Amino acid sequence: MATLLDAALLTDTLKALPGWQGDSQGIYRDVTLPPEQDAELRRVVAVDAGAMGHPPLVEQRDGATRFVLRTEPDGGVTELDIAFASHISDLVKRLPTAHTETA
Repeated sequence: MATLLDAALLTDTLKALPGWQGDSQGIYRDVTLPPEQDAELRRVVAVDAGAMGHPPLVEQRDGATRFVLRTEPDGGVTELDIAFASHISDLVKRLPTAHTETA
């Protein structure tokens, strides 16, 4: 069982994850990319999520892709979500034309 993050720890942790926001129920990040890069990012995230057994919710929102992380069995945000958020951020940083939005 993963460890849920309390509100204070989550607030501090989100400060170290630029572009991510949310609360103890879930965290998210919006990423705006050209279509080819968006498709590649989604593909890599899906492969990595499968390997972790921890799929994010992926939504299309006003020209951006939103990645939402939450550990359902534990009822909120856990260290697993934070690790995967950091991984997604690293993937985005590797893309030369990546732009992020926070809605």
